[in-house]
Amino acid sequence: MIHLVFSQSVAGCIKIALSNLGLSSTYNIHALWDYFSAGPIKDLHCEKGIEERFQWKHKHLINELNQFEECETNYYETWKYLDSIPKGESITIWAGENALEQTGLRYAALLMKERPDIDLFVINTTMKYIKLLKQPKRFYIPYYSGEIPPEKMAVIYNHSKIDPPLTDHERVCMLRDWKEISAQNQSLRLWRNGRLNGAAEDYYDDFILDTAKGILTENKNEFIRAVRIIGDVIGQIDQAIDDGFIEYRLRKLIEQGVMEAIGNFTNMRCYSVRLLHR
Repeated sequence: MIHLVFSQSVAGCIKIALSNLGLSSTYNIHALWDYFSAGPIKDLHCEKGIEERFQWKHKHLINELNQFEECETNYYETWKYLDSIPKGESITIWAGENALEQTGLRYAALLMKERPDIDLFVINTTMKYIKLLKQPKRFYIPYYSGEIPPEKMAVIYNHSKIDPPLTDHERVCMLRDWKEISAQNQSLRLWRNGRLNGAAEDYYDDFILDTAKGILTENKNEFIRAVRIIGDVIGQIDQAIDDGFIEYRLRKLIEQGVMEAIGNFTNMRCYSVRLLHR
């Protein structure tokens, strides 16, 4: 059995979960890791699309520890890996209720378009958690698979073994969704009411600014590390979004003269911000 996930941390979590179930010799986990909720995805099934995606990343986001190069290489490795899967094998794809994983799921369906001989199983981690593990008096719901610990992932997997693979119709629907969302050619995606929707890059700007105002007001508008504001924003939104994208939008607010900064922009931990005095 092959397991496909969209985060290195989720891959590690599932590895522990399956090992604890005594299945260490029966699985192969592959991570196609990227924040699919942000950045262009048009023509991502070919080299041209990947080049355009990473040109966008290099232009707008901070490339810490050369992660962009590793991520780009991972795309080509994933193509080769999926092409090498023998006939009759099956793939289990893990995805929660968020734009990152739901976009990744549809991208995986696209990559497997010419492999009807490979069954695709989908484990919706959010829905399984709600059904099997949510405590009645707790509001908490993990929208992203990475928020679920290994012991609970093991429970989810055990109760997903009898689920059927995607039907031909469901796979066609996935391809249709991919075609629609990638054709929009927008740099941000949201998951709302069971559907992917494109959004403008500045979608989160007002929320970022409101969050910054709240923190800075408490601190008498003294300079605050950018990473503090970015972390607060990430913690409050119900989408799986790259902190690098939020950092990019924070820099845009600085460029627009709404905020000011000291330090350097080589790393979100290397500069501080405050509201601009007028």
